[in-house]
Amino acid sequence: CTGTGNPAETSQGHGICYKGGLEILGGTWKETVLVHIKEFDTASGKGFLKLDAEGASPQHCEKKPFTKPPSSSDIELNFGGCLSGATVTAKYCSDQDTLLIHVSVPNKHVPTVPVTLRKTECPKGKGNGIGPNSSSFKHLA
Repeated sequence: CTGTGNPAETSQGHGICYKGGLEILGGTWKETVLVHIKEFDTASGKGFLKLDAEGASPQHCEKKPFTKPPSSSDIELNFGGCLSGATVTAKYCSDQDTLLIHVSVPNKHVPTVPVTLRKTECPKGKGNGIGPNSSSFKHLA
């Protein structure tokens, strides 16, 4: 993950989406994650995102504030109680236009795992675009 640039500026009603997934423990634990940057202002480095996860632990976090400081790849965010106790750290990799997240799930005997989320088309209409009823749902390795 390299680069400290910003994601593209967005305004309400538009956005940028990043999607990825992982399988661990011989494929017994699978998760697909979609991060939708709903709003981002490059001048202030502040924005709002939505996170949807499907698989072993479905999670849906609406309009969470985040900050991306200038000259840093780190994304400062707090999901509060939204992720059932899991913690997430995130970086925006501007050279690759990807998000790199590290997920830690306490008491599940799962190590902290890195997941690369790649830019994708944002879902249209209802739904989050990653559930089993979604036309774009795929099991990711």
